[in-house]
Amino acid sequence: MAEEERLEEQFTLIHRTNSVGPQWNYRGHFWSARRPLDGDPPTTVSVRCSQCRKRLEFRVQSTRAMKQRVRVLKLCAAASLLVSVLAVIACIMLDNAAGEGLVRPGDDADTSQAGIVFAVILAMTAGVSAWSLLLTAIGQVGVLGNGAGAASLTKHSVERVVD
Repeated sequence: MAEEERLEEQFTLIHRTNSVGPQWNYRGHFWSARRPLDGDPPTTVSVRCSQCRKRLEFRVQSTRAMKQRVRVLKLCAAASLLVSVLAVIACIMLDNAAGEGLVRPGDDADTSQAGIVFAVILAMTAGVSAWSLLLTAIGQVGVLGNGAGAASLTKHSVERVVD
């Protein structure tokens, strides 16, 4: 019965065939893998790319592990977004303090300007981090390795086939 609980899923291994120009071309093939039971370690699966003939190893996670990974990534994205919003608020407050004369000329003004610059850099960095983490969470299919599940343009990608 435990063997029946393991879910057989079908995936597509996608190979990016070109790396120049405004449009990316992909080719791929289907492959199947059994997900491990919840609580079991990931299963290692070896797949040969039909385009470049390279043998790639992937780790297939259980359904619970995949959902937990997505939750953690979304939580980290939300935390990064919160840091970004707080940095924007700090930037506005520092700018208002300087504009209302609450900051004395001299050292305090330099500190205020440095604080604004730091807050702007922090807001941009945290915003980009939140966006990247969210894209990574959205792209999770429970298969890791060789760029699978990454929010970037990799040579090989894995997508889950939905019936």
